[in-house]
Amino acid sequence: MRLLPVLFALMFAAPLIADDAHVKNAQDWLKTQTSINESVCRTGIYAFSVGGMNLGSGTFTIGKSTFDDQPCYLITVAMDAKLGPKGSFGVKSESYVSHDLRVLYGSNTETENGKESNFTSVTFSEGKYAIVMRKDGKPTKKTVDASPGLLLAGSQMIAGLLLPLDKQQSYEFEYFREKDGAAPYTITVGAKEKFKDAEAIKMTTTRKAKAGDDVNEFWVSADLAMLCMQGVTQPMKLELVSENDGAGLDFAKVRKLERAVDAVLLWWAAVLEADAEMAAECMDTKKIAESIVRRMPDAAKMSAEQTKIAVDGIAKDMCKNLTSSGKSSMPKEALGDGCFSVTMDGDSKATITLSDGFQKLAGGGKQFTFRVEWYTDGKWKVVDFEMTEKK
Repeated sequence: MRLLPVLFALMFAAPLIADDAHVKNAQDWLKTQTSINESVCRTGIYAFSVGGMNLGSGTFTIGKSTFDDQPCYLITVAMDAKLGPKGSFGVKSESYVSHDLRVLYGSNTETENGKESNFTSVTFSEGKYAIVMRKDGKPTKKTVDASPGLLLAGSQMIAGLLLPLDKQQSYEFEYFREKDGAAPYTITVGAKEKFKDAEAIKMTTTRKAKAGDDVNEFWVSADLAMLCMQGVTQPMKLELVSENDGAGLDFAKVRKLERAVDAVLLWWAAVLEADAEMAAECMDTKKIAESIVRRMPDAAKMSAEQTKIAVDGIAKDMCKNLTSSGKSSMPKEALGDGCFSVTMDGDSKATITLSDGFQKLAGGGKQFTFRVEWYTDGKWKVVDFEMTEKK
């Protein structure tokens, strides 16, 4: 699966016939890019869904760095997702991008079920890109002229954030992809509109390749946070879960927070797939049972022995009962249309709430709340969950 190019196409996707006015807009704007714009530096954690079903999450970071003593942007991506109950895929990439959007160095590794499936590296020298691709262990190499305005995956990602948002117009670049080479690539800055509760600018991208049009749209907040990216011709979506402006960022903590969200995504997938074995991986059944017993109306009247019997009884078949009953009753699209709110309690506990979009999907104003804890085996596990009426 060529995942990363598809994801970047979601972010900012090109016509076969160039529009001279749009090309001039892009070239004129590129001339204004003379230094690193630190206002775009931040980290965002995104939920990744296809067809409304959440598959996983990813961290996208834009930071300030240097490459061969040249100031540049450093763009990193780390994503993990599930392919059904047993399969998985992942993406790790980094791109060092100059102020004028040349990729000084980049690498991208994709894995399936923990094994490398595709690898690509890019190096820039004397006006040319040397691109090495390795698929299933077989390397190929090509050289491409690095003409002004030619975007690769890393520079394509940041271009849409750097464009001026106060003027509705289109900018046409060229965008190189390994499978079909360079093609004209248009980003259109649209009008202001609401995205959920946030003021945002809607942007649209169009790629008119020989295989057919590829249309995508995304929303950027006034402070340049990427709120959502979704395909119009592809049912893929990335939606912001949590973000940091990059100041004093602790990347280890960011990754740990992302894993807390993953625990909930795994829980949800286990229920929908009716996979009790997968549910057991992401839950502490005894702690959940203890929470359920504590919320019982007569909990205060129960003796210690009665409480233990109740906890043991609930915990015994929890995974089996949860997955068999939840498969038919849980809203399947909820995580795709919903939004995570993550509150950390120190370094080892977090509360994760899903609420937006649930009124339609869950039959009324329902709010799902999960509590997760960090375990010594390096995993977050769900230790409690509730479904309540949203106030």
